[in-house]
This record gives sequence, structure tokens and C-alpha cells, in this order.
Amino acid sequence: MTYEQYRSWILNHYPILGSGTHIDLLAGAASGGTAVLCTYPLDLARTRLAYQVVDTRGSLEYGSKGFQSQTAYKGIKDVLFSVYKEGGARGLYRGVGPTLIGILPYAGLKFYIYEELKGHVPQDYENSITMRLSCGALAGLFGQTFTYPLDVVRRQMQQI
Repeated sequence: MTYEQYRSWILNHYPILGSGTHIDLLAGAASGGTAVLCTYPLDLARTRLAYQVVDTRGSLEYGSKGFQSQTAYKGIKDVLFSVYKEGGARGLYRGVGPTLIGILPYAGLKFYIYEELKGHVPQDYENSITMRLSCGALAGLFGQTFTYPLDVVRRQMQQI
């Protein structure tokens, strides 16, 4: 939805830019950036939960099945509250820079490639759901392949 909104806004407010692939790249990058800013704290929580480290200095308790460890976080809310308590709103967006640097080219490329692939689809199949899904899947695959190294950097920053 945001892609279409940004695309229309660019075309209506900046007619000097014309239309074409560069508009798809700009609108795609802007929509990807918007999505990241809206959902980043949840992505941070997911990463922290996936990579949570157990404090072994005193958190081990002897149970009926041997030693049992305590997890660092109890759930998404616990992660969000803990991170906010430690670093405020800035803490919730730790690592957003590399994420934006990665999502802008990823989303831009994805939407550009999607529009290009759709342009090569025979007219009889333009409204086919299967064809649109296939174009979207290929566009996502190519976009992710080119921007994956930035995703690795982002995950490393989120763990700190």
C-alpha cells in the first residue's frame, strides 16, 4: 500500500522526474523505510529472543532433571520493556541504521524488478495471481540476494 501511495505522490508532486524505473526504485525504497520504522522494535525483540544469552553466574538451579537455566527474557513485552528501560527509545531502534541502509536498496530493487517482470508477462496472464506471485517471489529473491550482507551486520548490532 505504501509503495502505491509513495509512487502516486512522487508522480503528482514531482512531474519533472517523469515516470519510469527510477520512480519504482524511489517509491520502493521509501515504502521499505516506512515499514522498517513502523516495525523495527518488534524485529529487535524477535532477534533478542532468538539469541538470548543465559546468565550462568547464578541463574542455574538444580532441578529433578539436573541443571536448568533461566532465560534472559520472558517474551516480547519483557524484551521491549527491558530495552526501553536500559536505553529509552534509542535502545528500541539500536541497529536501525544498517537496517535502513539494507532495506532501501532491497525494497527499491524488489519493486523495480517486480515491475520489470510484470512488464514481460503476456497480456493474457497479466491478472493471473500465480503470475503475480511468481514475479513477486523472484523480485524478493533477487533483492534479498544483493542486500544480504547488510542483514548480517544488522543482526550483529541487535544482539549487543
